[in-house]
Amino acid sequence: MNVPELKALVCQVIDKHAGHIITYAQQVEASPELGFKETQTARLTADFLTELGFLCQEGLALTGVKTKLKPNTTGPNIAILGELDAVICPFERLV
Repeated sequence: MNVPELKALVCQVIDKHAGHIITYAQQVEASPELGFKETQTARLTADFLTELGFLCQEGLALTGVKTKLKPNTTGPNIAILGELDAVICPFERLV
C-alpha cells in the first residue's frame, strides 16, 4: 500500500466513526484536567479505543494510553499523538 492509499484509508475510517469521534471529543472537552492529572481523560480514551476493538496499555507516564492497530506486524506505522491536558490561560478582554 502506498502513501496516498494509506491516507485514503485513514480518512475512510475517520469518516466511518465520525459520530463516535465527535462524542468522545465533546466528553474530553467537558471535563478539562491539568497535566499528569488527566485520569478521567485517560479512562475516556482507553474506553473509546477499546470500543473500537483495540487492546490498550494504560498508566504510561502516569496517565498515558497506547494501542497498536496491528500489534504483531511489520511495515509502515502511523502514529496519532494527542496532548489532552488542559492549560490554564488567563483571559483578558481586548476590547
